[in-house]
This record gives sequence, C-alpha cells and structure tokens, in this order.
Amino acid sequence: DVEKFKHTRAKFNPASNKDILDFFKWLGFDRLRNVDEEALSKVDHPVARLELKRRGERKLRSTYVAPLLDGGKNVARDGHYHPEYSHVVTVTSRLNSEAHNWPRRERKEIRRAICAPLGHKFVSADYGQIEARVVAMLSKDEVLIEETQRGDDIHGVWTDKIGASFVPKKLSEPGGRKWVRDGIKNLWTFPQFFKSQLRSVALDLSARFGVEITERALQPFNDEFWGKYAGVLRWQKAVIAFYWERGYVETLTGFRRHEPMNENEIVNMPVQGTAAQIVLDAQYRIDRLAYEQGKPHRAPVFNGHDDLSFYLPFGSLEGDIEFIAREMCCSPFPFVNVPLAAEFSVGD
Repeated sequence: DVEKFKHTRAKFNPASNKDILDFFKWLGFDRLRNVDEEALSKVDHPVARLELKRRGERKLRSTYVAPLLDGGKNVARDGHYHPEYSHVVTVTSRLNSEAHNWPRRERKEIRRAICAPLGHKFVSADYGQIEARVVAMLSKDEVLIEETQRGDDIHGVWTDKIGASFVPKKLSEPGGRKWVRDGIKNLWTFPQFFKSQLRSVALDLSARFGVEITERALQPFNDEFWGKYAGVLRWQKAVIAFYWERGYVETLTGFRRHEPMNENEIVNMPVQGTAAQIVLDAQYRIDRLAYEQGKPHRAPVFNGHDDLSFYLPFGSLEGDIEFIAREMCCSPFPFVNVPLAAEFSVGD
C-alpha cells in the first residue's frame, strides 16, 4: 500500500503526520481526523502498528538514550549519571525522578547503561511489601499485624484463592504463579487497601488475565477480604471522615496534603507518603553513618521509591549488606509496629 501511495505524490515522509494522515485517507479511512497515538491505535492496518512502534522507539531514544550519550544532559563531568529528584511533584511527597520511568521489561538494554565500577557490584535493597506494612501501622488491624509479624505472603493467599477460580491453568504453568501473583498484588490487594471500587478491580483483573471477571463473581472474595481485615476498613472510613471534617490528610510523620481528593487518593496519600519517609530516613541515616565511619562506599547512589541502590566492593560485600539491612530494618519511628524487611539483589 505504501509503495502504491508513493507513486501518487512527489515525496512521502513517514515522519510527517500530514503524510501519514493523507496515506490513510487514500486508503479510505475517511473518518480519521488526526494520527495521534490514540487515533492510530484504533486503525487496523500494519502501517498504523509500525508507525506506533516507530514513535515509541523515537521517544525511548530521545527520553532515555540520548541524555546518556557523551555530552548528554544527564552525563556530568565525572562521566556519571546524577539523577535529579523532587519531593514536590508527587502528591504523596515521595521522591520523583526521570530515572524512575526507565523501561523495566522491554528494552532492558537502556538500564544496562548504568553499571557498577570495576571491582564492585550493583546492589539493590528493596523494602519488601512496605506499603502493606504501612497499612498495618496506620490501621492497627490485628489480623494484618499478626500476618506480617509471622511473615505470611499476603498476596500469595489471594493468588491461590482468586487464581484458582479464574485462571487455574496459569497457576500450574512454569512461572505462572508468579505472573498471577504480580497481578493479584497490583490489581487486587493494594487496590483493596487503597479504596478502589470493586467494579474497577474486576475490569483490571479481566484485562490482566484475559478472562471475564465480573464484579458479581468477585463479591464473595471482597466480602471475605473485608471480613478478615475489618480493622483496615474501619481505618479507611475514619481517614475519609477526617478529611471531610479537617480538609486534609497526613502521613504518620505529619506531612499534610490540603486539596481536593477522591476517596482513593485520601486513603493512598498517608500510606505512600509514610512509606516514602521511611525510605528517605533510612537513606539519610545510612549516608551519614557511611561517612562518619569512614566507609563512604556504603552511601546510597540511587533512590528508587521503595529501594536504595549501592556500588559495593567485592571484598566487603557481605559485611556492607549486613550493615545496610540492619539500618533499613531498624527504623527509629515509634509508629513502626510490624517488622520491616529488606530484599537484596546483586548484579553488574
């Protein structure tokens, strides 16, 4: 089709929105008014899919690759990438950085541009299930506190219950349970804790698992969930009532947010904001102690929301990780009523 269309004009530039629109008009897509991403995603033609892919590649290059090339805006005179952070971009006050948006699953080679120096390993220390733990701190729900103290896999319980009802074959496939658990964690457990509507949860789970999951089918699980975590439900209702009475919500460290919010945002802000401040406190303490103890290599080099990353030398790797784990898990905040956990990944 493209070759035929080229013969109708002197020049055809696929990077020109006008030329792309003219092409589809020539094909008979008369109702097409523009060729933005939303419009092209609805056009059933291979050129539309190729153009969306081309734009995606171009955006990846301009946003993430070009700034890392020699002379790029993110490369400092020392040859290192120094992320810029802000705590006033996100509504929950957690740090925001352009590095947080780097592709995770596709185009992993972009992240490989960041590597440990010779003789070192890149170590990522992630706060395990920190937001679920903060819900326990805020709500003081006895069941959630007990499960967390025992080290129960909260997401895993609902993976087996809901997964067995809607995608049982997927659970038995190699790696399938982890894939289902990721969906349950992000589209069931946390949305419940953050006051999402059951209808939205059903739609999101349907899209994730590729099967129809109705609100009615999820209702028994919803009733069981809130029968189990009644303390969390009471806290949600209390924090919403507090917002409507006082006009703000706040984290456990006292950071407040005054502005119009829906119920999901009212409940989410104290959770995510408190979690962010636990991470920042650990980052500050580890950094300060690293220099006070004459071991500056222990200072964090990156904050990735719920994790801290380090360049650690081979020779002291185990001792350094033990020190970092202890500081991350021994938080000085008096409201911490459940164990904190740090999960470490080590690579190049």
